[in-house]
Amino acid sequence: MERSFGKLHRIHLKNDIQLLFDEGKKLHVFPFVSYYRKLPKEPNVFSVLISVPKKRFKKAHDRNRIKRLIRECVRIHREKLMLHSAKHECQLQFSIVYLCDEILEFERMNVQLTKLINSLCNEK
Repeated sequence: MERSFGKLHRIHLKNDIQLLFDEGKKLHVFPFVSYYRKLPKEPNVFSVLISVPKKRFKKAHDRNRIKRLIRECVRIHREKLMLHSAKHECQLQFSIVYLCDEILEFERMNVQLTKLINSLCNEK
């Protein structure tokens, strides 16, 4: 199975983003907050929105580094998300918002994102 993280797996339409935050359910695993919803279209597909607030990190290179680390963690868990979508015959859309005031190491971030993704997959 391909392990890339392309545009197919990103939420980029304003309408989809607005619906995700308005109608989605909220899940919190420090240092992340996630809004998610399951759509009955296109099984085997998931979409993610990654956000790092400018209020917490003023410099763009810090925000970009955090987003790169989060994307890598999601890419590692891509197969689990695809299997979940196939099993439930739905498209999983979720956001990841970073809440911590400091940049965590990759290992710690990966552990917390693993918990978040496991929680997403266990939700009904």
